[in-house]
Amino acid sequence: MPATIEDRLAIEELVTRYAWCSDSRDFAAMERLFANDATFAVELLSNGTRSEVAGAKEIAAWVEKRHREEFALGHIRRHMTTNFLLDHCHGLNASSRA
Repeated sequence: MPATIEDRLAIEELVTRYAWCSDSRDFAAMERLFANDATFAVELLSNGTRSEVAGAKEIAAWVEKRHREEFALGHIRRHMTTNFLLDHCHGLNASSRA
C-alpha cells in the first residue's frame, strides 16, 4: 500500500524538526524525535561515506559528535531541506531524502 498524504507529511515534518534541532544544537529535543529502535542512515556528500546509527540516544549523540568535529574545523552548517523524496513507507518503516 502506498504512503498516505498523512504519512508523507509526518515524515517530512520529522525531517524538518531534525534540521531545526540540529541547527539549534538541541540534541535533547532531537533524541525525542526518534523511537528507541530507530535507525538513522546518512551519506555525507562531502566525502561519500555512509554511516548508520541505531537508537534515539545514539542518533542524537552521533549528530552532536559530528557537530563538534565540524565546528572544530571551522565548518558551520545550516540545513535547508528541499527536494523532499519519500523513497518508501511501509508500516512503521520509511526512508526519505531531502
